[in-house]
Amino acid sequence: MEQPQGKERWDLLAEMAHLYYNEHLTQAQIGERLGTTRFKVSQYLLDAREEGVVEILIHLPDNRNRQMERRLMDRFGLRQALVLNNRYLSHGETLRQLGRMASEELARQLSPGDRMGVSWGKTVQSLLPAMGDGAFPAVELLPLNGWASLENPTLEAGALAQAMAGACGGKAGVFPAPLYIQGKQLRQDLWAQPALMGLREAYGRMKAAVTGISSTSTLAVRHPLWRQYLSPPLEGELVGSVFGRLLGPQGKRDDGPLERRLMAGPGGALLSTPRRVGIALGGHKGAAVAAALRSGLVNLLVTDVSLALAVLAEEERDSRQ
Repeated sequence: MEQPQGKERWDLLAEMAHLYYNEHLTQAQIGERLGTTRFKVSQYLLDAREEGVVEILIHLPDNRNRQMERRLMDRFGLRQALVLNNRYLSHGETLRQLGRMASEELARQLSPGDRMGVSWGKTVQSLLPAMGDGAFPAVELLPLNGWASLENPTLEAGALAQAMAGACGGKAGVFPAPLYIQGKQLRQDLWAQPALMGLREAYGRMKAAVTGISSTSTLAVRHPLWRQYLSPPLEGELVGSVFGRLLGPQGKRDDGPLERRLMAGPGGALLSTPRRVGIALGGHKGAAVAAALRSGLVNLLVTDVSLALAVLAEEERDSRQ
């Protein structure tokens, strides 16, 4: 398709906008109908808004609690907080909307070719539905953890990286290792392998990293496969984990046997990543999320209002002690 000019261009932009916004065709379908690519359709739709062909009037719903967001940012020094008002939403719908909020925020901040790390779990997976059809830039997805032996293998970090790359048209790295390695030398030898050396170098150039936040009831150490790597009594000192790292009540990273056997993106690379996104829901995770924020490993929190209240209450309680 040649680049149209004048009235012809206006007519084309209007037709594409009509097909997209009124007829609800996908960008790929519009491209096929008009003999162009999905990427050009995406650019034309952006041009239609910038040139006034399309005007969007938004009646902002009361779905974000901006006062709570500000309190979290001020209290924990966060880069950003997104808090969903979910009083009338089911657990499933809450998770879906949190994933959409996180995906849309990251899409505004990332560019094609940027690197984004992903951990495991349902909350990380919640980004996936909002990443397709040109809504998310074609980034490189890096799995941040080795294989965790989850019951649902599609929730593993490597599987999510592959699925997200397919959705956004990007590419995905591979982390060919288990979550924990028995033996210091074996762990060092694995990191020295070319496949993992390249991945480790890529971690240092991430623009964003996304993780769920686990409470004690969902820690990976509860898996029978990994418990044999654990020397008790460790669990009593923990409140949760983030990016696969075990955390104590004040956000102190555990320095026990599992941390020394962990196969995951280096902590230094994580802390140098500009946007470290933690997604969590449910008031029972107050202590775990507060610890994740205190650790500095998360600086952009996406959560629901009940958990936001629990996190602030946890911080207030600890500040009085």
